[in-house]
Amino acid sequence: MKKVVALFLCFFLLVGFTIVPGSKVEASSSVTHVYSPKSYTHYGGVTYAVKKFTYPKSVKVKLSNGRYAYRSVKWSKVSFQKEYLNRTQRIVGSVQGTNKKATWYVRVKNYPIKVSTPIIRAVGKGQKANLPTKLTAYFANGQRSTYPLEWDQAYTSKLGTRMVSYKARGLNLYFSGKAKLVVRDVQLTQPV
Repeated sequence: MKKVVALFLCFFLLVGFTIVPGSKVEASSSVTHVYSPKSYTHYGGVTYAVKKFTYPKSVKVKLSNGRYAYRSVKWSKVSFQKEYLNRTQRIVGSVQGTNKKATWYVRVKNYPIKVSTPIIRAVGKGQKANLPTKLTAYFANGQRSTYPLEWDQAYTSKLGTRMVSYKARGLNLYFSGKAKLVVRDVQLTQPV
């Protein structure tokens, strides 16, 4: 019984070692084909994106021995310039350990480059703060869009100046910041 178990373990280790990615058997086989990563559309740009832009770390390749493996890749850069917005970019990568190239198709959608800080009007002590409801974002192609604002509690029980936090969300977008709230020792009337 011990001989059978020992033979089985030897066979398992031998077979397992030959199919492990990165093993010497795989390394000695040349790459015959490189598979392209799935094309990708990125929303949000570089500053406000929730899911940041990332490059695939590796690509699937077919080896001359008929096996498949993954090899790391060094990619050319994706452009976030205005003239490349909504156009498909062909990104080329050098596959490690080969003279083969990988191709990846990327589309960058219009994205925000800055936001306008909301302005809160001064209020009297104990009055309810009149908080803006929309945040304006300015996009790379010159477009503007607004997003509903969510505010933290704006306390007006004490005099002085304090910062009130806000946030807003869009498609793969997250905006956050603080706006100044001034509480004065007078009853202020809001303009109609």
